[in-house]
Amino acid sequence: MSQQLIVPKVRTVAHIALGGAGINMVRSYRENQSLDNQRFLANEAFFYLDTSLANLGNVSFDEVYLLPEADGSGADRSKNAHAFYAKLPEVMLKLPKADHYILSFSLSGGSGAAFGPLLLERMLSEGYSVCTAGSYDVSSIKRITNAISTLQGLQLTVGRVKRPIAMSLIENDPDKSLAENNVVPKFVINALSYLMSGKNDHLDGSDIVHYFDYHKVSHQQPSLVLLEAHVREEDLKAVGHAISYAALMKSHDLKPPRISCDYDTLGFLPEGEGASQNNYYFTLSAERLNVLLKRIQKLQGEVEQQKKVISSATDITTTLAGQVDDATGLVF
Repeated sequence: MSQQLIVPKVRTVAHIALGGAGINMVRSYRENQSLDNQRFLANEAFFYLDTSLANLGNVSFDEVYLLPEADGSGADRSKNAHAFYAKLPEVMLKLPKADHYILSFSLSGGSGAAFGPLLLERMLSEGYSVCTAGSYDVSSIKRITNAISTLQGLQLTVGRVKRPIAMSLIENDPDKSLAENNVVPKFVINALSYLMSGKNDHLDGSDIVHYFDYHKVSHQQPSLVLLEAHVREEDLKAVGHAISYAALMKSHDLKPPRISCDYDTLGFLPEGEGASQNNYYFTLSAERLNVLLKRIQKLQGEVEQQKKVISSATDITTTLAGQVDDATGLVF
């Protein structure tokens, strides 16, 4: 009589990319996946939302929601926000069905920085398991201002939905290429797919839910928190106190590093042939986010000073060498 073995239920993670930066990040992640890590990944679905086709070449129409009658946002967050908000019920119906969702977008652009927070709030309010992989730019006053406004809005969202917002937040380096700046965000969403896969021993669905909704199992109140993924213990130790901590160990023979935290959970990656070379450590931290917010607040002060400086070309029309032609407006 043959025995029927219990097989873990593999979960689905949907990567939702919003705006040009988010789409570039997720497409790069998807296109560069190797066969080596398939045994650790969740079942993955992909969906892209934007206001133009500029970043969607060779993407299946079935995986795209394009805001009708739009042609980009040009870093103006308000330009298409109301139109997208009105379409949220339609967008929700088109999202792929999944156990967990990762929303990827830039806080500094026009489309993603508006669509991301709007969709995130709707999903959180309806009980979805969702976190974000975000980035921001400091390349111009407009980009910095957008990032600040987006973060302020996300903090207000926490108060409305009464759930934490777990956000990976990476500052783009203006001296690096698009591909180089995508390295860390891609690592984070890859590691999150491992964490949420359902393939890990000792880690069930409630462990994942409580990792993100830590307020259900700790004294901590919901807040905007920084989501980080590490493979080195020294980076983990640098976090200090974490509100929520999850460890994925590559072997059952290993004990996870201990850190100060309010909630912790532990899982073991699939072993055997092709076993992982790394352990993975995930933290949610308000203290680490505060460090980042202080830097952004400093940038905000610099922005306000720069806004006071009005640049204009020297007016040379006061000493016209020729005459203004009434018909054409040209000077001859």
